[in-house]
Amino acid sequence: MKITFMGTSHGVPSSERYCSSTMIQTNGSAYIIDAGAPITDTVLRSGAVFDDVRGIFTTHCHGDHIDGIFHFIDLSQWYWKNTNYDVYLTSEAVINAIHAVLGAVSPGAKFPEDRLRLHIATPDTVFEDGNIKLSYIPTKHINEHHLSAALDIEIEGKRVLFTGDMSQKLAKDDFPKVAFEKEYDLIVCELAHFGIPEVMPYLDRVKTKRFCFTHASERKFGDIADLAASGKYPFEILHPKDGDVLEF
Repeated sequence: MKITFMGTSHGVPSSERYCSSTMIQTNGSAYIIDAGAPITDTVLRSGAVFDDVRGIFTTHCHGDHIDGIFHFIDLSQWYWKNTNYDVYLTSEAVINAIHAVLGAVSPGAKFPEDRLRLHIATPDTVFEDGNIKLSYIPTKHINEHHLSAALDIEIEGKRVLFTGDMSQKLAKDDFPKVAFEKEYDLIVCELAHFGIPEVMPYLDRVKTKRFCFTHASERKFGDIADLAASGKYPFEILHPKDGDVLEF
């Protein structure tokens, strides 16, 4: 299994970082977690190809997590015609927007629903295809009328957790409880809406071999580096940049 961090910035990109997106590769297949980065470009530049992609999973419907989907699906519709994948979005309005955009740029074209399958994710969504099992876990990043979620993934006998964005200053205590109950090989924590002091009580309880911070503004980089160097925790603390790869 290989995990490529394609976008690690917070709500806006920088000259060195795109917005949130991560790719997991296993057995010749690729799965994309969030699409804030221009995933059309980042997937190709990683050495993967469109035909490898089997699923795109978004944690919530904010633009810094979904904007790259539109171009990716557009090219999948008319150019890369052997693509075949599922897309999970947390809002029917976004699915409607995809159809509206594609209808505008390709008037009269029939959307290939048989191979580009758009789904609305719910708190009960579980995706399983023989390579991975992925489950949605609700968080409280946005109001109760719109789903935001962490993603719990089982792959190659390993377990990975993507927290997604959570509540401001973690005031709603929505760090995924499964992180304290199960043993993980990797937890990827988004740090846009709180700082190291707010997350440390949860770090005391998580069970993992590696813990990655992403989706952080530059002003938090020093705090992340200090925590990683402190040796306070029994797991490795990482702060990946765009293009970094973890292999298991």
